[in-house]
Amino acid sequence: GNIGIGSVARADPDGYTLLVTSSAFVLNPSLYANVPYDPFTDFAPISEMVASPNVFLARPDLGVSSIKELVALARKEPDKLNYGSPGVGTTPQLAAELLKVREKINMVQVQHAGAGPAVQAILSGTVPVACVALPPAQPHILAGKLKALAVTSEKRASGLPDVPTMTELGYKDFVLDTMQALLAPAKTPPEIVERLAKLSVEILARPAVQEKLKAGGFEVIGKGPDGLKARIAREVPMMKEIVAQAGIKAK
Repeated sequence: GNIGIGSVARADPDGYTLLVTSSAFVLNPSLYANVPYDPFTDFAPISEMVASPNVFLARPDLGVSSIKELVALARKEPDKLNYGSPGVGTTPQLAAELLKVREKINMVQVQHAGAGPAVQAILSGTVPVACVALPPAQPHILAGKLKALAVTSEKRASGLPDVPTMTELGYKDFVLDTMQALLAPAKTPPEIVERLAKLSVEILARPAVQEKLKAGGFEVIGKGPDGLKARIAREVPMMKEIVAQAGIKAK
């Protein structure tokens, strides 16, 4: 993501080159010694569009139905439990590593090239548990092929109302979701940013659009520039703290 983000940071601020980015935008400055952008000064926030919670998953035949049971299994069989993730530095990996730190357990990460391959790995039995963003996992959860143990959002996912949040389970400050946001180069004229923000919020408010996104495991946000600016200000230092706690380093 650094290459694409850096490219937009240096693009002409004319409103024709925009950045659609994930939580990598707020996370990468803590993972890499050098990133080709400053998340606070190189961009004009347009809108946070959607967010998807991360979800802890287990294969049904593992006999684990809750985070409590997962932790108990990890303690019973130390160093034997592998978990699938979309890769180092993703918010699902941070969530899994944060659980390990909080509960003082060990699970060995098995990296995959994205959430889709990580979901396929747990479906095929390559790994017994996983932590991924919800969208690619939700159809398999609803079909009973995967067991959702908990989500990492502030509120329960609309598509999985019976699955508790980590906060509900007693884990303080355990809100880690994956956002999708829209930004422009920093010197883009304010009137262009305002127009793009207005259009984005209007489109995200359409019932048909919301229905499609929610069916895919996304929660619609659409708060405009101020909401995205506040999220960036909040999450850049938060991610730095979590990365330090978990001892994560990108290669």
